[in-house]
Amino acid sequence: MIARLALLGAVSLVTMGAQSSCSSTNGEGRLDIQDPPENVDGPTFTSTLVLKDSSGTARNSFERGELITMELSVRNRTSEVQRVTFVDGAQSDFLVFNDGTHQLRWRWTDGKVFTQATTEVTFEPQETRKISVTWDQVLASGAMLDAGAYEARGMMMRLGVDADLQAPHERASTLVPFTITP
Repeated sequence: MIARLALLGAVSLVTMGAQSSCSSTNGEGRLDIQDPPENVDGPTFTSTLVLKDSSGTARNSFERGELITMELSVRNRTSEVQRVTFVDGAQSDFLVFNDGTHQLRWRWTDGKVFTQATTEVTFEPQETRKISVTWDQVLASGAMLDAGAYEARGMMMRLGVDADLQAPHERASTLVPFTITP
């Protein structure tokens, strides 16, 4: 039952995000839609992803087996406090796809367990939050990622398994191309 509620909440967040709206709970278990503030043209948030090597240098080419740090920056573009509500403890996700396809190769949240409680993040006006994970290129199967071309994406949200993981969203980066060399 809790898993179904979490999935329903994730679908609701994705649907509301597609309308460029933020959602928050009203304390009664109901989600209220809040329109973006009037003082901003465009999305309330902007998101970017940077890939870095173990020394912290931004790069888009890595040797096979090299550690890759994915750093997502999410910025509140408004002059107002913004609150983002999550259906569980997973407030972000990082994904790797085969280049130019929807074939998911790796997902940070796969196999992880998160608290099943609603959580909230507050962004002050113009605040940028950074979230990062370091990946060793090991896939869920235990195999190492092959040499080749890939795309990475970071998001300050978690989408259900049936969602389009590449659909545009203001709290998700665009796809960032990178290569793995032998």
